[in-house]
Amino acid sequence: MPSEPAFGSLHATLLGPSLGCSRQTLHGTYKCRGTPVYRCVIPMAKQVAAKLSDVEYNQIRRIVRSGLYINSSDFVRDAVRRRLSEIESAARPGSGKLKDELYRYMKERGGLVWPDDAARDLGYSVLEILEGLRKLEREGKAQEAEGIPVEA
Repeated sequence: MPSEPAFGSLHATLLGPSLGCSRQTLHGTYKCRGTPVYRCVIPMAKQVAAKLSDVEYNQIRRIVRSGLYINSSDFVRDAVRRRLSEIESAARPGSGKLKDELYRYMKERGGLVWPDDAARDLGYSVLEILEGLRKLEREGKAQEAEGIPVEA
């Protein structure tokens, strides 16, 4: 049998020859005929600590009590996965559709746009809009406006 893999790697290990093997279980040894047997090694989970405000903590507890999540850890894992997915999709090179839509949107509004308004109006995340703005900036089609008064 091959040596054990290092923790943190996800892979399948062939445990027997493709024409037959024996499988050891708690209930005895079983024969596998004609099919290789694979074992999946799941990476070890890492633990991360974070401090939350009382307001954030209480919001999460209310959501958990409503039944949307099993517990607070389940909520946090889902939030992390969603955020990572959002960041990954913003970093993924696109077809240029967002960039073209964003440029047209900026021209229609006289050239000045807020990223959060553009995200809401165009149906993208703020991260996707910021990535589109960076691409437009590299092409010389947009630049960050400085000294613009902000209305209260």
